[in-house]
Amino acid sequence: MRRITKPENVFWTKKHSYSSTLLRDLQKQVFQSPKIRNQQSLIETLVVGTRLQILFLLSLKSYICVGDIADVLRLDISAVSHQLRFLRREKLVSFKKKGKVVYYSLSKTLPKLVEVVLSSAPSS
Repeated sequence: MRRITKPENVFWTKKHSYSSTLLRDLQKQVFQSPKIRNQQSLIETLVVGTRLQILFLLSLKSYICVGDIADVLRLDISAVSHQLRFLRREKLVSFKKKGKVVYYSLSKTLPKLVEVVLSSAPSS
């Protein structure tokens, strides 16, 4: 991850630079934007291959149980459950329980970024 090396409100003092007031306003927009923080969190979630595989699988078959997801992806149930926790936190999947069995599907309201990623995944 990139380290911030300059303190806040320290700017170039060259003729070609924008005014420090404008730069300060831009700095606030970049570092305090909840939209950027939300997008960053979503992208960090999608970076993990297993999570993408789970999302792609759920785009093919809705309401599939954790055990079946684990079998398809050839992973332990605990590993799948761990990744599903991240996807639930980002509200990318929904679930329903029948007894002790938990079934997952894609959330009804997926972010546009996730829809684009899933629609561009190669199909056989």
